[in-house]
Amino acid sequence: IFGYSFKKAVFDKKIGAIKDFRSKLIENIMKIIAEGMKKGSYAISQSVIAISNYLASIKKIESYSREVFEDISSEINIMMILLIPLFSGIITGISGVITQIMNSLREYVGSLLQTQQNIPALGFSLPIDFKATLPPEIFTLIFGIYMVEMIVISGFFLSILEGGKDKLKKYEIITRGLSIGLILYLISSLSIYGLISLILPF
Repeated sequence: IFGYSFKKAVFDKKIGAIKDFRSKLIENIMKIIAEGMKKGSYAISQSVIAISNYLASIKKIESYSREVFEDISSEINIMMILLIPLFSGIITGISGVITQIMNSLREYVGSLLQTQQNIPALGFSLPIDFKATLPPEIFTLIFGIYMVEMIVISGFFLSILEGGKDKLKKYEIITRGLSIGLILYLISSLSIYGLISLILPF
């Protein structure tokens, strides 16, 4: 093939035909065919027949496994794409609102105490340290990292149920989960924050 041996044309890291494919199954099949070519056309034909039977058996087992694990896969998929981002976004939005309320309360109480002559300073008169509240950006970062970790873990287990050790399938599921999850996380957190802010202006 273009002056290259079959093995180099397929497996070479720069020009190999499967260098852009991360499927372990395709790589193993090509290795079997490459080894069969060293032994002649009969060995290749037998190898191809064995591979065909093997793939047919795998397809039957995969179909049966999908039926068995269909409910579990659906639950993990819903949790990864919908529940985890939604709950993380709701908690982030509520946390942002609580932080804003605490800041407004601190300013209100501070201005109220300044009008009183016989009341000591805010830091000594109240048991609550309003300055210790975390800014909304920190809450967003914390729950964002938590959400990403949970989606990656869920996607890893889902890829095992649906594709075994296929790395391409794993990357596809995790990438899809992160893309949808991040969008839903931002929409839910901003929506909750905006909705509560309209109901309780501060």
